[in-house]
Amino acid sequence: MADLTIRISDRMLKTAVTVLMVVLASWGVSHLWASGVLLPKYQIQMFLPNESGLRAGALVTLNGMRVGNVSRVEFAKGATDSDRSIKVTLNIQNSVRDFIRGDSKATLIPRGLLGEHYVDIQRGFGGPPVEAGGEIGVVPTKQVSLTDVLNVLTQKRGCGSEEKNSAENMSQATPAKNRTTQ
Repeated sequence: MADLTIRISDRMLKTAVTVLMVVLASWGVSHLWASGVLLPKYQIQMFLPNESGLRAGALVTLNGMRVGNVSRVEFAKGATDSDRSIKVTLNIQNSVRDFIRGDSKATLIPRGLLGEHYVDIQRGFGGPPVEAGGEIGVVPTKQVSLTDVLNVLTQKRGCGSEEKNSAENMSQATPAKNRTTQ
């Protein structure tokens, strides 16, 4: 049998590699742009009583829309108030700067069962916009544990049985009253 040899010129090989590199670079830039890494940002801060599962890189939303991420979570230097012991620095897109005002509030929202959190900022309408390096207020939240959920379920079950017992007592008492009035 005859051997079949395919020859690719150096020029065609260089062209194919160049096209592949351009496609990969375009995909990489579009991916970075979509993630918000390349958008201009400014930093604001918030203070928490404890770390609460918030990590650097966590999502920051404004009324549910992605607007940035958490850049740092660290101990607040010189903190004298236990409600302000953790300093969180947020990277926020410049395009939403005017929507984060003096009356805006940040809330930690749990994401999934593993306890990871993200920051949701409620849009403000009063006061001047929070400037770079400024502080946003935080709505205090309570961590709910499995024990808390079980306690609530136990209490609800107990309430249901009490209502059932009082309904049975009422039905038994009603015929007795009817007999005495007849």
